[in-house]
Amino acid sequence: MLYEQNDEVDEILARYGRPLDPENCTEDDLALLLGRNWRDVVVIIRQAAELTYDQAEKIIKRGHTSNWELHLDEAHDTLPRTGLGDWGIACDAMDDAGGIDGRWLQFDDFNAVYDAFICATTAAMAGDLVPELTHRDLMWTWRSAL
Repeated sequence: MLYEQNDEVDEILARYGRPLDPENCTEDDLALLLGRNWRDVVVIIRQAAELTYDQAEKIIKRGHTSNWELHLDEAHDTLPRTGLGDWGIACDAMDDAGGIDGRWLQFDDFNAVYDAFICATTAAMAGDLVPELTHRDLMWTWRSAL
């Protein structure tokens, strides 16, 4: 297994990264799954898996920056240049590993929390391929709550 921690997040990502042989998932497999900045994305996924009700409430109260949709589109457009294999599979992997569907329904505004998660993971994937302002705006809500 790639990770030393060998926790549930690692196991789920390994199953997506190398579906036929998750025990031998490599960094290259994860780079294809989540892009070259996969380590940054995994940090956010781990935070999502441990997100508390209080942190979700902070995300909901903070809302989005005014240009978040424009910035999200801009960052999303850069993803093919990160080595990301398939956006849909990456989203499924992030949702499953982060425990989104199972735990997040308890939050008062699931959509606001999920939007912040997608903004943060997309910014992490895009990394330095987007301007610093775009990256900061997409991360703001998520980071300010954690």
